[in-house]
Amino acid sequence: MYVAGVIPGPEEPHLDELNHYMCPVFKDIAIAWDRGVHYSRTANHPSGKDTNSAMALAVNDLPAARKFSQCAGHSSNHFCSRCHLFGLPQTGHTDTESADWKLKDADDMRQKAEAWKNAPTQEKRDELFKKHGMRWLEVWRLPYWDPAKMLVVDSMHCLLEGLAQYHFRFVLQLTDKSAETKQLDPPPYEFSFALPDSTTIQELKLLEKDQKDIPTIHRYLLAPISGSSASEIQGSFVALQKRLEKLHWNSLKFVFTSLGLRPPIPTGAAQAGVQPQRTGRISCAGYAEALIDWVCELFFH
Repeated sequence: MYVAGVIPGPEEPHLDELNHYMCPVFKDIAIAWDRGVHYSRTANHPSGKDTNSAMALAVNDLPAARKFSQCAGHSSNHFCSRCHLFGLPQTGHTDTESADWKLKDADDMRQKAEAWKNAPTQEKRDELFKKHGMRWLEVWRLPYWDPAKMLVVDSMHCLLEGLAQYHFRFVLQLTDKSAETKQLDPPPYEFSFALPDSTTIQELKLLEKDQKDIPTIHRYLLAPISGSSASEIQGSFVALQKRLEKLHWNSLKFVFTSLGLRPPIPTGAAQAGVQPQRTGRISCAGYAEALIDWVCELFFH
């Protein structure tokens, strides 16, 4: 182990002040790569050996990694030193196919760091840092430096202190319990159902139990239809209608109305052979049947 130096306290270097301590170290590392170093004698080479050395990785915890690379902090809009995700709202971004997840280009980062270093005023430097999240760093003396690939998570925090375990178990929920959980079938179709606003709740006198039933109706209507034969499919629709009939009348009426459906024809009128009239109070069974008809249109067409 080669101890290059110890930075005195009681406070850590501010902003780019770390460069003053790193400058002599990285001058030597740059020479060790470009020109190389001659060792007059080694165990395997008694007559001496010319060597070229490189700094393969920079291992730090997260705050120290940002300080070492002179990148913006992990709580800023430039929270990632590896990819192009920008803005704190993107910290939960999981679309790995997005172009924002592409690794940053080392040459582009070097240009931005050099632009900061060559800025004529501090005001201009502050403007560039706010835009790019990059300051000049003495490690850019190394032609091979690529922070997106070479700035790595330290094993102590990742493994011994359980960061990897925390992310897998609590962030990604990859536990024994989640592995044993039965995966739900995807809905057979998508539909944007309406929910009642405050005005509608007052007008229709929707109670709390009615409001709770409305998302349940939506979930029932989006449930996969099981069965491969006609009789099995018909049985699924019958079971769905029975579940709907058990829910509250007001909630069924709201969903029915929000879909713009026409009131069903009363069964008794049809049997009596009289002119059908869509009037009077519709029962829960009537609303459920009308909703099933609506689902059938989507399912079969």
